[in-house]
Amino acid sequence: MGATDWQFSLEKILISSCAVFFIVVVTINLIPYFPSVSYNFPTISPDKPVPSPSVSDSIPTNSSGSIHVPAVASPLHRDTCVSVLHSIRYKSSASECRKAGACKDKKYSWEWIQSNRVSECGFHRVQKSEASALINGSWIVVAGDSECRLTYISLLEVFVGSEEINRVKVDFIYQHGNYVKTVDDIGLKMDFLWRPFVSDLRELMLDFNKTKRYPDLIIMGAGIWEMLYVNKAPDYGLKLEALRDSNSGLLEGGMPVFWLGMPTLVNSKLNTELKRARLTDYVRRMYDDALRGSKILQQSGGPMFLLDLRLLSDLCGADCAADGMHYEEFVHDVAVQIMLNVLAIRSNKNLQP
Repeated sequence: MGATDWQFSLEKILISSCAVFFIVVVTINLIPYFPSVSYNFPTISPDKPVPSPSVSDSIPTNSSGSIHVPAVASPLHRDTCVSVLHSIRYKSSASECRKAGACKDKKYSWEWIQSNRVSECGFHRVQKSEASALINGSWIVVAGDSECRLTYISLLEVFVGSEEINRVKVDFIYQHGNYVKTVDDIGLKMDFLWRPFVSDLRELMLDFNKTKRYPDLIIMGAGIWEMLYVNKAPDYGLKLEALRDSNSGLLEGGMPVFWLGMPTLVNSKLNTELKRARLTDYVRRMYDDALRGSKILQQSGGPMFLLDLRLLSDLCGADCAADGMHYEEFVHDVAVQIMLNVLAIRSNKNLQP
């Protein structure tokens, strides 16, 4: 009798265990179908600002509207703010700006489009004191073509002011060469390296890897010379993939890497027959596809944050590009301010305007 009761109890335990196991398995498999516990991530496109999921917890700002990221900011907070940084508008057309004599006034030229999400993030134009807090004692490298050179000038102006930057422009604004500037009071060294082809940029990355000496911040971009002198979009994609794979040393150190996209090209304003023949909208779209397909951008799982010069130049319009490819200075100023706000968000800095 005792043996029979023991056997019966054992059978009940086994049956109960099986039932519990069955419930657990069914529950795990059903979880993705319940909206309360699943999450649909947005589809990310590198061509335009990405709508991010709304969040119930806003990112607070102080009374002056400066960025105030929580001490331990969640990835959702950071990604939400970063995704809307390109939400800007220009306050006037380029021709109106020039007529009013206000093109040099950055505050006059552009602003972030106000929305709940933008207000929560508290974007603003970063001045020298704030930028110094982000980049104090750093080595910055800007490498690429003439679009990168203009961006270098805009970034350097944040630290040295308009009077000094005018002297810098005389030195090298139209030169196909390198330039080095130091800002002693904050221990800043800024290099511009003329590297108009993607293969040039890859060689630069390999040199960094060999020496194990990396900049604290790097901005790079190349495309127009590739279109003009090589004109093979599939090869451009392969070169970008090789460049992506050469960035491991930078990424291991957690160093920010920014990719400066090509601006919109106004074919009718280009000043040579070769440019008009090769720098067309059709070819440009092929190169954009190659850029996306290379997976070099963060939007497609790569290492580099896109400074979307195409969007910023599109918003400004054809009047902003006198020669069809180089835009008014404030377009590059916007790209620099987007980059500085990215750095502030990623480093959880509370910036004071």
